[in-house]
Amino acid sequence: MFSYAVNVTLLEWYTDYGLPSPHYDNLLASLFALCLALGIPGNIISFTFFCTSGRKDLPALLYTLACGIDLATSIVHLPVMISLFNNRHHGFYDNVVFCAVWYAVFEYLQRI
Repeated sequence: MFSYAVNVTLLEWYTDYGLPSPHYDNLLASLFALCLALGIPGNIISFTFFCTSGRKDLPALLYTLACGIDLATSIVHLPVMISLFNNRHHGFYDNVVFCAVWYAVFEYLQRI
């Protein structure tokens, strides 16, 4: 199915599934914004707490890593949110280097 999704052109996707609704895009972007508004400050506070706590045991290390991964996962969705708020305008995704780096980071974070 993944290879089929890669080979489908954008026009075929719109023909099969209809045009994306701006209402759903705004709803999804608003949910991303809410997750970012809660996730970034909360994970920064947690990350700094576990880094400055002075504990060097395994649970503190695991919590620090989990906070760092959650923080990176929150930040990586920022370009998607911006694109959805701008009626799916490419924005950052016009840059090929950004797309390659964003894809690699996104895939890596999803596998952790």
